[in-house]
Amino acid sequence: MKKRTLFYPILLLISILSFHSCEIEDDGIPRFIPTIDIPTIADIVRENPDMDSLEVVLTRINLIHLFNDSSYTLFAPSNLAFRNYLDSNNFQQIADISETKLTRMMHYSTLWYRIVSDSLIQGHSLSTLNPLKNLVIDRGNGLQLITTDTSQGPVNIVFTDIKADNGIVNIVGDILRP
Repeated sequence: MKKRTLFYPILLLISILSFHSCEIEDDGIPRFIPTIDIPTIADIVRENPDMDSLEVVLTRINLIHLFNDSSYTLFAPSNLAFRNYLDSNNFQQIADISETKLTRMMHYSTLWYRIVSDSLIQGHSLSTLNPLKNLVIDRGNGLQLITTDTSQGPVNIVFTDIKADNGIVNIVGDILRP
């Protein structure tokens, strides 16, 4: 008898769950419509533990909001890239770097448009948010970026094409210095 009393509540629960994510078409037949939440670039930065330093920088210079909309390509430095930059420039923490310098770095690390790695052609010049500075693609030794800072060697793109709702994120092995 107890089995029978549980049957109807379970059947009701299954019915509710089954039709909750359905849409009734004109022909009267319910169809499941999947919803996929694709993260924004800002979400990817916030959710990736290897981008904690980048999140700190973008929040400090008030650019994190920029990556919630529009369409960009971000060459995102990892935590290790920030640590190496701090160490090589005798900084203890990100707070020791001026906001102006951080803003220039982040503008130089961001393209106005979305581009996947297969479209990055040898010698191609990439327009950044810094209107006076471009990046150049070098495929001679893996996928690398050449900066306008002649003291900085090629910067490796270590992980490519993290797709976001509003663009592409590529992880780079060094801070891009304009």
